[in-house]
Amino acid sequence: MNLEATYGSKADDGTDVDADEGDTTNSLSRLFQRALTYADQKKLYLAMVGICERTKKIELCRQVLNTMCKKFGSSAKVWLRHLTHWMTTTTSTTSSFASAASAAAAALALKNKKKRKQGDEEEEEEEAMRQQQWKQGECKKVMDRAMQSLPKRKHLKVLRQAALLEFRLGSAER
Repeated sequence: MNLEATYGSKADDGTDVDADEGDTTNSLSRLFQRALTYADQKKLYLAMVGICERTKKIELCRQVLNTMCKKFGSSAKVWLRHLTHWMTTTTSTTSSFASAASAAAAALALKNKKKRKQGDEEEEEEEAMRQQQWKQGECKKVMDRAMQSLPKRKHLKVLRQAALLEFRLGSAER
């Protein structure tokens, strides 16, 4: 799957087999679906999330994460991987809503740049603060869903690991 994600399907003459489809995402999805029938599904889903993150295929990664959480909702490892994904990805690439908000904020910042240069730093700080709040909101949603789906005996494990993730990747004060 790593090779497929990196290079895609190539014919013998070196041309891209999936040239009509645009990129390697479709061939990777087909290979993943085929592999699910032969190997441990949970391990494959976790590996696929890592591959998608390394190759910057964020939308495919989100689809895989959502499917994985639906299939293996009683697994703490799955929910922790989902939470780790939200904490490590940048918010400008995480959602079309965030992208639209970032684009609007960038246009506003460009307009205000002409008016005053000192305000730019303040606006950038405000934008960073909004993105951080949005990311924290998404992480909270994932944790709430995890607590509903997981058996009670796994709650402590997930809460402990989430706190460690928050300390390492998020806000230490929180």
